[in-house]
Amino acid sequence: MIMSRLFNYCGYKIQDIQISTRDQQVSVYLTRKSRKSFICYRCKSPMERRRGHYLMQLQELPIMNFRTIVKLWREKGHCPQCNKARSEHIEFVADETPHFTHRYAWWIGEMCEFAAVKRVADFTKFDNMTVRRIDFARIKQMLNEDT
Repeated sequence: MIMSRLFNYCGYKIQDIQISTRDQQVSVYLTRKSRKSFICYRCKSPMERRRGHYLMQLQELPIMNFRTIVKLWREKGHCPQCNKARSEHIEFVADETPHFTHRYAWWIGEMCEFAAVKRVADFTKFDNMTVRRIDFARIKQMLNEDT
């Protein structure tokens, strides 16, 4: 299936793909490949006991003007290092905002290279500050890699 090649996420497999032509949206449902231990998103240390989970919806790159939403369950647990309840670290979730994948956030940042942030925000239909934050984080990351 071609769709499975488009949606390749580390540690997760595709459970279902739903395409709605009425809403112009593609929904991709993921499940974890294995019930491995999970790590804290903040300090990256292994978490101890599970404290529940919640449904996470991430925006992915659009496909043929169809909005693409990736849905998965994110585990919560107790982090002994932070001594707090934290969510697990998921590799493909953007660091700038927990609502986008890395690919989509990077694409928005690339759009800001040749267009103003306001124009990119209008084009993507996102808030101006969201696009500005993504662009700023991408620039900082590029500068850190050069040094």
